[in-house]
Amino acid sequence: MRRRGFGINIVALLISLIFLFPLYWTFLTAFRTEAQILAWPPDFLPKNLTISNFKEVLSHPHDTPVFRWFLNSVIAAVSYASLSVFVGILAAFALARLKFRFRDTYFKLMLVSMAVPGMIHFLPNYTTVEAFGWTDSLIAIIVPGLASTFGIFLLRQFFISIPREIEEASIIDGANIRQRILYIIAPLAKESIIILWVMNFMSNWNDY
Repeated sequence: MRRRGFGINIVALLISLIFLFPLYWTFLTAFRTEAQILAWPPDFLPKNLTISNFKEVLSHPHDTPVFRWFLNSVIAAVSYASLSVFVGILAAFALARLKFRFRDTYFKLMLVSMAVPGMIHFLPNYTTVEAFGWTDSLIAIIVPGLASTFGIFLLRQFFISIPREIEEASIIDGANIRQRILYIIAPLAKESIIILWVMNFMSNWNDY
């Protein structure tokens, strides 16, 4: 058993090193000159490191406004994650709890849309953004994807699992829809909401 456990640890260590190596190489490359980067065979050990690359980038704020780019990414990712979760909660609650005509049909069509490749949306999204005059703005990378089909599906499935008796008790106490979502549904589904927020944040961050 000890030998087996030792072997598993060795395999896990090797796999970890394989996944960590690109991060190590990226970090090392940032502190090397162009000649060192293009040298063959490559040197995997940190030697003659320099910060000249950082000086070059930061010394020309008008040509390479790195901090502005970083701030734009933070604003876009946080705004998209927060607003998409907000929209997802409202849509998921409607599909899980409210009764209206064609509710199930709409949900099935929404599931079918998940099979459509994301690249097909690029042209319609750009046309819409251009029509609203949002080109070259942060709004263009935040608003088009707020109604996340996967997010709505994820939250709806969790909302359905919440016992209706809890909501019915709040209705008897006079709670309206906003209060039911804010004080009952959202707290009980906080794990799913946090997971969705992180996923949406990473999705937008990696895109831009």
